[in-house]
Order: sequence, then C-alpha cells, then structure tokens
Amino acid sequence: MVKHEIFFASAALCILLLFAGCGSNNPEQKTAAGNAKVTRTLPVTVNAGENITVSLTMTVNGSLSAIGLEEDYPAGWNVSNIPLHGVLKDNPDRIEWLFWPLGEPITNRTFNYTITAPAAYSGTAAFSGKVITKGTNAIEGDTSVKVVN
Repeated sequence: MVKHEIFFASAALCILLLFAGCGSNNPEQKTAAGNAKVTRTLPVTVNAGENITVSLTMTVNGSLSAIGLEEDYPAGWNVSNIPLHGVLKDNPDRIEWLFWPLGEPITNRTFNYTITAPAAYSGTAAFSGKVITKGTNAIEGDTSVKVVN
C-alpha cells in the first residue's frame, strides 16, 4: 500500500509540474472561469498556537482529464490531517493535490486540512493558491485569518 501511495504522489507531482511549471504564487492568477473552481473557507480569527480547519470546496463543470491544486499557507505554520494524498512542499510552503481518473477522482467535493498558528505569531496571515486545469485560476473565497494572542 505504501508503494502504491508513493507512486501516486510521484505521478501527481510530475503531472502537476507539467501543468504548472515550477513553483507557485503566479502573479497573473485569474478568477476561476474555466471548468473547475475551488473555494477556501477560513475562520475570521485564531488564537496564536491553536489549530484551525481550512475547508476547500471543489466544483467541477464538464469533463476534465486532470486538475492540479496548490494551496499556499503562511510560512512557519504546521499543517496536519492532509486528505486525498496531498503532498507538502516548501519554498513557498504549500500543499499540492492532483485529481485524475487513475488516481483521486475528479468530482465535486469538500475537503479539510488542519493548520496550527505559531505560538509567537500575531497579525494577519495570508493564504493563496491556484487551480490548474486547461489554464490557471486563483482559489476563490477567504484569503486571510487574523491571529490574536
């Protein structure tokens, strides 16, 4: 089973890189207008050192051969409970997913991950990301959470 998951994670990375090129934070991200969109839901505030749940809702219209998803989260935050074979990456800190017919199916779905604000953090923390299909679109919805002590 572990070899199977490693294969899918490797295949996902290769296909995602093929779709997106290298790296993240594309400054020319557009609002989702293609065949898939993802909407992020965050709480308004979190206490420093505590967990929050980030919710991502993927809506698919029509038939797609693959969807790549990159979720950029604040540097220094700890991520856990990553569903659907998501892979942690750094520089920038992000989670990558690949949805395709031979791996994780391309369907409408909502999935969550847990992230922890550092104990010494204060202020507003930004989240960003992109959906890669035939083009690249920004993840919609909430983009920040206020960290309070």
